[in-house]
Amino acid sequence: MDEAKLGENPSALKLTYKAKDGTFKGSFKVYAEVGGKPKATTVKVAGVLVNGVGYGTATAQKSGGVAVKVE
Repeated sequence: MDEAKLGENPSALKLTYKAKDGTFKGSFKVYAEVGGKPKATTVKVAGVLVNGVGYGTATAQKSGGVAVKVE
């Protein structure tokens, strides 16, 4: 893979934050090699910010969710 083409946001991370209630949500892409080529899967994330730390869940289609902590 040509890493020079990745740019500053290779996972296409997008997040929105609502200060009113402290919630955030968004998505990013993870990659796996399939047949010698990278295949992207979109992961959705949602959670809440508490004392400057984000707690939430990341979920990919056709698989379970996983707890996340963003510091």
